[in-house]
Amino acid sequence: MSLLRGAGPHCVWSPSPQTVSLGLLTLTLAVRLIPAWNLQNPVADIATYETQADIVTRGANIYGALPLGHGFPFLPYSEFLPVLSARMSEAFRWPFDFSTKLPLIVADGLTTVIIVEYLRRAGSGLGRSAAWGLAWALNPVSILISAFHGSHHAFIPLLLAASFVAASAAGHGTDRPLLLTISALSLGLAVALRSFPVLFLPAFLFLSTRGWREAALFGAFGLLAPLLSAAPYLVFARDSMLDEMLGYSGWPDFGWASVLRSLIYFRADGYKAYVFDEGLIDPSKRLFLLAYGASVLLLPRFRSGTLAEALLLTPLLFYGLYGGVGAQYLDWIIPLGILARQRAALPYSVVATTAIVAFYAMYFSPILFGRYGMVAGRWAPLIAESRTVMAIYLLSNVALVALCLAWAARLLRSALTSPRPAAIPVGRFRILVPSEMGRAHVLALGIVAGATVLQLGATAMQAVRVLRTVVWP
Repeated sequence: MSLLRGAGPHCVWSPSPQTVSLGLLTLTLAVRLIPAWNLQNPVADIATYETQADIVTRGANIYGALPLGHGFPFLPYSEFLPVLSARMSEAFRWPFDFSTKLPLIVADGLTTVIIVEYLRRAGSGLGRSAAWGLAWALNPVSILISAFHGSHHAFIPLLLAASFVAASAAGHGTDRPLLLTISALSLGLAVALRSFPVLFLPAFLFLSTRGWREAALFGAFGLLAPLLSAAPYLVFARDSMLDEMLGYSGWPDFGWASVLRSLIYFRADGYKAYVFDEGLIDPSKRLFLLAYGASVLLLPRFRSGTLAEALLLTPLLFYGLYGGVGAQYLDWIIPLGILARQRAALPYSVVATTAIVAFYAMYFSPILFGRYGMVAGRWAPLIAESRTVMAIYLLSNVALVALCLAWAARLLRSALTSPRPAAIPVGRFRILVPSEMGRAHVLALGIVAGATVLQLGATAMQAVRVLRTVVWP
C-alpha cells in the first residue's frame, strides 16, 4: 500500500515496494509489446522456429532436418517452444512472430521484478533498486533480442538471474536446501534450453555449495533437465543429435572476427561478406575454452560473496575471445551485471546496442524495421547500407571486445584473494604461490595458462594470415 508522508497540502506520496515492482513490470512489458505486435517480422530465427514447429508437430526428428547452421544445435528440451508458439497463434489468431515473442517478453518482465526485489532486500534502498530495475526494463539490448529478434535465447537471462538470486539467498537457515535446489533447477533449465550455461556450473559449485554432498546434489539437480530431455535422443537418434550439436560453431556476427569480416566492405572491390570462417572459429573456440579453464582453476581463490563476479567472467571471456558470437547472446550478461551493481553494465549496454543496431541494419534489416521497411511488398531497409553504418558496426565491435576483456580483468582483480604466499620447490627453483593452492593445482593452472598464451599466439597468427590473404590481399 502506498503511504502519504507528512500532513496537509505538503504531504508526499511514497510508493510501496510492491507498487514500484508492479510499475516497472508494466513498463518492461509495454516497451516490448508495442514493437513486438507492430513489427510483424517473421524472419531469421522466427522463420526457423516456424519450420521447426512443423517438424515437431509431424513427429519427425528435429535433428538434421534443416541445413547445418540453420537447424537445431541445442538440447531437445526446447524443441516444443516453437510448437507452443504455433498453438498460441492458432488459438488466439495472433501472428506467429508475436506468439514467439510474447513468452520472451514475459520473461523479461519477471527479470525486472527479480532485480528490484533482490537489490531492495540486499539493502540498496527502494530508489536505487528501482533505478537498477529501470536499467533492465528499458535496456535496448534486451528489447532488441526479445521484441525485435524474438530469439529463444531471451529466456536465459531470467533463468540465470533466478539461479543467482536463489543461491545468494541460501544462508545458514533451514530453507538453504530448498533455495539451492531452486538455484540448481533454474540453471538446469537454462542448460536444457541452450547448452552454453553449463559453463556457469563450476562457479556455483565452488562459491555457493559447502562440502562434497551439497556440490554433488547441486550438480545432479543442475543436470537433471538436460539429461532427461537428451536421454531419448541419445538412445534412438544419437548420431543425428550429436552431429547437429557438435557441428555448429556460430557465426562471426560480433567479436573480433566480425571486425575482420567488416574490413572486406572497405576494399576497392569490397562487398558485404555473410559467410566468413576462414579457419578462425575453431582456434578462437580453443582459445576461449582454455581461458575459461584457467578461470575455473582460479575459482578456489575467489573471495566469498563473489559469485556474481565469477558468473560474469564466463560470458565476458566468450564475447572477448570467441569468434562466433551471435546477437542473441549479448543480453545474458546484463541482469547479472545489474544484480552485482556493476556500473560497467551500462557502457556495455550502450556499446552492445550500437553494434546490434548496426548489424541488423547491414545484414538483417527486417528484424529492425519489420513491416515499416516494406516497399511494394518487398523488404527494403530504412537505413541504407553504407560505409558509415559498416564503420559504426566495425568500431562498436572493437569497443565491445576491449570493454569485455577490460571488465573481465577488473573482475579478476577484485574477486581474487591475496593470501600470504608460500614457497613451493620446483627443481632448483622456489615458486611463490597462495598458501591454500597445492602443487598439483599450481601445476595445472600453469599448464592451462601456458596453453592459453600459446593458443592466443596461434589464433593471432591465423588472424594475420586471413587479414593478408582474404580480407585485404
